[in-house]
Amino acid sequence: MLSNLSPVEFEDLCIDIASYKLGIRFSGFGPGPDGGIDGRYSKGPDNIIIQCKHYAGSNFSQLRASAKKEVEKLKSISPSRYLFFTSLSLTPMQQEELRTIFSEFVDSTDDIFGKTDIEGALRYYPEIEKSHIKLWLSSTAILERILHSGLENYSRATEDEILDAVRVYVHNPSYDEAAKKLEDEKVVVLSGSPGVGKTTLARMLAYSYLNEGWQLCSMTSLEDGFKKLDERSKTVYFFDDFLGRIELDKGALLKNETPLSTFVNQVRKSKNLRFILTTRAHIFEEAKQISDHLDSKRFQLARYLLDVGCYSRKIKAQILYNHLYVSNIGEEYIFELLKKDILGQIVDHRNYNPRIISHVCNEALFGEDAVEFPSFILAALDDPSLIWKKPYSNLALKQKNLLMALFFSNEFGIKLDALRDIFGLLHRKVSAHYLRSTSPADFEEALKTLESGFISISGDQVSFINPSLGDFLKSHLNNLELLLLLPDTAQSVRWLNKLWAHVRPLLSEQPSKFSTWFSECIKLLPLFVISPTSREDKTSTGTFIRSADLCASDRIVTLLDMWSDSRNEQFLEVALQVMASPNLEFSFWLDASTLFQTYINLKGWGENGHCLAELHRSLELKLVELIEKGCHIEELISFIETVNEYQGVEVPISIVSAIERSVDNELVYTNLNLYNLETESDLQEHIEFLEELGKITDRCPNRAIQEVENKLYEVESSYTEKSEVHFPKRNADDDFNDKQMKSLFSSLLKK
Repeated sequence: MLSNLSPVEFEDLCIDIASYKLGIRFSGFGPGPDGGIDGRYSKGPDNIIIQCKHYAGSNFSQLRASAKKEVEKLKSISPSRYLFFTSLSLTPMQQEELRTIFSEFVDSTDDIFGKTDIEGALRYYPEIEKSHIKLWLSSTAILERILHSGLENYSRATEDEILDAVRVYVHNPSYDEAAKKLEDEKVVVLSGSPGVGKTTLARMLAYSYLNEGWQLCSMTSLEDGFKKLDERSKTVYFFDDFLGRIELDKGALLKNETPLSTFVNQVRKSKNLRFILTTRAHIFEEAKQISDHLDSKRFQLARYLLDVGCYSRKIKAQILYNHLYVSNIGEEYIFELLKKDILGQIVDHRNYNPRIISHVCNEALFGEDAVEFPSFILAALDDPSLIWKKPYSNLALKQKNLLMALFFSNEFGIKLDALRDIFGLLHRKVSAHYLRSTSPADFEEALKTLESGFISISGDQVSFINPSLGDFLKSHLNNLELLLLLPDTAQSVRWLNKLWAHVRPLLSEQPSKFSTWFSECIKLLPLFVISPTSREDKTSTGTFIRSADLCASDRIVTLLDMWSDSRNEQFLEVALQVMASPNLEFSFWLDASTLFQTYINLKGWGENGHCLAELHRSLELKLVELIEKGCHIEELISFIETVNEYQGVEVPISIVSAIERSVDNELVYTNLNLYNLETESDLQEHIEFLEELGKITDRCPNRAIQEVENKLYEVESSYTEKSEVHFPKRNADDDFNDKQMKSLFSSLLKK
C-alpha cells in the first residue's frame, strides 16, 4: 500500500508516525534538495531530524548508497537524534547495516524504520491510517467493497482505474469542510466549475464511510434512491451532477423538487443516512434563477452547499506533481519544465484545474514532444476546449450526430430507446444534406465507438461521460447551416426550446437566416399544444408528478420570443391555444410568476381584437384561476414578492382581490393549513412564513402565529445523535514559493 504514495505523501506519513511515537510536533520540509532534512523538531537542546527514502520497487544496494551520501550532510547539522524511514522492506541485518552507517547519530535500530516497521506503526496508531486516505483505499478488501457498492458501476470503473484516481488525489481543506458539513447537516452539495474535482471529492467522502462499514448507493435518478431507501442500515447516497440529471429547465427542475426535497428530508430525519450531491457551479446558479424554491426557507438546498476547487498554490503544485509522478512520464519532460522555469505559470494560471492537468499528462505519453511539453500545457490552460477539440475532430459524422442528438435532448441522461429515435431523424436529415449514406446499424456502431471515451451507458440510460463534453459542444456547435437542419427533427417542445436557446444568439449575428429558422419552426407549432406538460410516476414510496415536456408558461414565453423576432401572428395564435388547452396543466408554483411577468411585459401591447390583447386578457384570467385554487404559503409569499417588484405598475383588481383572499386563508384559517405539519422544524418554519407574509402585506399575523405555537408546544422535540466517523484534519498550507516548488519537482528527476 506504500507504493501508492508519492514521495511527498510518504514523507507526510513518516512525520505523522514520528509525531505519534514521540508525542511531539515535527515540521515538514518537502522533497528535493533538503540538506538531509525531511522533518525537524527543534526546541532547546533537542534537534531531532527525520529523513525519508521512498524506495518501493528499488533494492537495498541503492538505498545503502543513498544512506552513505546522507552522512556528510548530517555532520553539518549535528542532530541530537536521527530517524530514518524507508518504504523498502528491511531484514534485521540490513537495519543493523544502516545503523552502522549512521552510527554517529543513531544508537539503536529502533530509529531505523523499514516497510514492516511502518506498517506495524499504522496498526498501533490506526488513526494515522484513517487520515491517509490512500493507505486504506489501496487495500484489496476496500477496493472490492467499492466495486460491489454500485458507486462505480455507472462508469464501469475497474480496480486499476480506481487506484489511478486515488494515486493522483491530493488531500485538501475542501475534504475536511465537506466531511464536517455532511456530519452536521447529513446532506452536502459539492459545487464548482467543471474539472475542479467535485466528483473525486464526493467519492473520497463516500469511500471514507465505506471504510467505516457503511453501505453506498450511487443514484442516477431520484427513483434509484427511493427504491433503496432503508433507514435501518447505515447508507451513504451519492447523486453526481444531480441538477443535470433531473433536467435543467424550469418545468423539470420544479417538478422534481417535490421528490428531491422529500428525499432530503428523509435523510435528515435519520441518524443512519447521508446524502452527497454534486453540481457544476453555473448550473446551480442558473437553477436558483429559474426557481426561488431551490433556495427557499422550506427547502434550503443552498444551506448544504460547499463550493470546492479553491486550491492553495501548494495543493495545485502537488496535484501536478502527483499526475506527473504516476504517469511514468520521461525525465526529459520534467527537465524541460524545470529548465524553462514554467511551473509557477502553470499552477498560477487562471484556468488551472485538475482535469486539464490530467489531460496534458496523459497526452504526453502519446507522442507529445518533451521540448514542446511546457508550451503544450500552457496552450491547454489558455484554451480548455483543447481537451475535447482534438478527439472530437477525429470522429465520424454518425458519431458527431449522436453526440449532437444527446446534447439537444438531455446530455445528462436519456433513455437508450429515446436517443435512438432522436438520432434516427437527426442523422438521416444531416447525412442527406451532406450527401452521406446511412445504415440501420449506424446508431449501434456510433454508440459502441463513443462508449467510454465520450459517453457512459448505465442500464438503459445514456449520458456524457463527463459534463465538460456538453460544455465543449455548447461553444463548438456554431455552424448555422448545420443547426438550421434540426428544427423539424424535434420530438418535444423542450428539445426545440433548447435548440432555440442555442441558435438565437447565432441568428442575431446573421439575421438573414431568421426566415429559414421560423419557416421550419412553424411546421412544429402543433407540438406546443398536444405535447403533455407532465406525467404521473408511481414508485414504492408514492406517486410523483414528473415533467413530461416544457411547462406551459415557458411555452408561452418561447412563442412570444419567436413572435418578437419574426412578427408572425401564427406564434401568437398558438400561444392562445396553449392558454386554452384543457390537456395542458398550469400550476401556481410552476407557472404563476412567469405568467404574471409576461402579463406585465405585454401591458399596452396591441389593440382590442388583436391577438396580443386577447392573450393579455387570457393571462389575467389564468392567474386569477391559479391563485384561487390555493397554494403553499411559501409559494404565495414568492408570488407576492414578484408582484411587489413591479412598483408603479397597476395590477388589475381581479388579481389583487385573489391575492387578498389567499392571504386571508393563511391568516384566518390557519388550523386548516397545519394538518400535515408534524415536526418541530416544519412548524417553526411555518411561523417564519407567517411573519414574512405579515411583512410584505402589512397584515398582522399574530393570531395565526399563536395557533402554530400552540401546536408546536404539543410536539415533542426529537434528538438525532451523530454517528462517529473519523475524518482527517490538516493544517492550512504555508506560503509555497517558487524555490519550494522547484525543489518539489526536482525530486521527480531521481525517481
